[in-house]
Amino acid sequence: MVYAADELLAEVKLREELCTTAIGPGFAVPHPRHPLPYDIASSFVVVGLTASGIPFGAMDGSLTRLFFLICAKDDRTHLHVLARLGQMLHDEASAAKIFEAQSEDELQRVFANLEQHALASK
Repeated sequence: MVYAADELLAEVKLREELCTTAIGPGFAVPHPRHPLPYDIASSFVVVGLTASGIPFGAMDGSLTRLFFLICAKDDRTHLHVLARLGQMLHDEASAAKIFEAQSEDELQRVFANLEQHALASK
């Protein structure tokens, strides 16, 4: 889905240099600063969960375990994904469920449940 991997990586690094994308305890949403209409086939989100936290520049010094790499072809999609993630991850109980997932399948189920809850609360 990525036509220009080096450019994508460079854009993500440039965005991190502006200000960390590590938010909340344990989360980060690395992404390019601007949409990449020609570098990717379609918009996507990659979720990565580490076994233990790593330093990723969180303002409070906490370690980061969960990463959402957001790559969008346009601003509207990018903002929609950020808003949806914000809805899904706004409370500590949701975060705890994510971090307790023991497999990829379980993590997918947790995200599906969080998304359903976010949609129902609109």
